[in-house]
Amino acid sequence: NLNLNVEVTCLDIFDLVTSIGKPIDVLKMDVEGAEYEILQRLYESGAYKSVKSIYFEDHSRKMPSENFHRLKANVLESYKNENISLYWW
Repeated sequence: NLNLNVEVTCLDIFDLVTSIGKPIDVLKMDVEGAEYEILQRLYESGAYKSVKSIYFEDHSRKMPSENFHRLKANVLESYKNENISLYWW
């Protein structure tokens, strides 16, 4: 039997960014559909102010949920309103 269940430790992105204690040049994310939740947390906590460039892979094509697409639209609008560039790869 192949056991595909693996327990992992999760970190709050705010805690991670602030624990570094200095500006971050590049934050790159490939988080398989959690990108907009993380971007939202960075924005709402203000932690994005410590990051010069944010790169992420967008998984929209794999996410049929209306909630996902609504969150994506809201998050992108928030960053746009603050003139913060986000970069896809």
